[in-house]
Amino acid sequence: ARYYQGTENIDIIEARVREAMCSLFGCSRAEVRTISGTNANDVVWGALVGHGDKVIAHGLPVGGHISHQLLGGLGKFTRNIIHWPRAADGFRVDVAKAKDLLVQEKPKVVLFGRSLILFKEPVAELAPVARELGATVIYDGAHVLGLIAGKAFQDPLAEGAQVLMGSTHKTFPGPQRGVLLSNFDDENLKK
Repeated sequence: ARYYQGTENIDIIEARVREAMCSLFGCSRAEVRTISGTNANDVVWGALVGHGDKVIAHGLPVGGHISHQLLGGLGKFTRNIIHWPRAADGFRVDVAKAKDLLVQEKPKVVLFGRSLILFKEPVAELAPVARELGATVIYDGAHVLGLIAGKAFQDPLAEGAQVLMGSTHKTFPGPQRGVLLSNFDDENLKK
């Protein structure tokens, strides 16, 4: 399926890795060719976020990843990034305020996951509201991907996220790579 000859073995390896990732994470689709988690994020932003689209994500003070910010990769696609409201502890998402924010702002994309993540994200509580409003629910699991795979943390795809992306090298042995996992039904989004 490649232009260059002599890559048949790479095709076989990638197919096996895709199958293994789909089995491990219980998803229907895996893209394993990105070179890092940040590149995986850029693939998602490029497919789902247009100029001016509203995105709700975590800010840097609460552990949000740099690629989720105006000065990071997401800022290349939109300048309209809103941060999740914080609970009284200063770190967790205030679920009631977040539901109000979703209804008020009607974002195109909602993003969970952080660089510094101490608690589970309220995906199960907020994904139904976001999806009802037409938003795509994304979870950047780069820093907890091994815990998700080992069933020792939350399962974002089962809780309502449509895309789970991450860096494989932080929790799996091997070279630096990224992965995109999804259960999208839409053929255009699969591509």
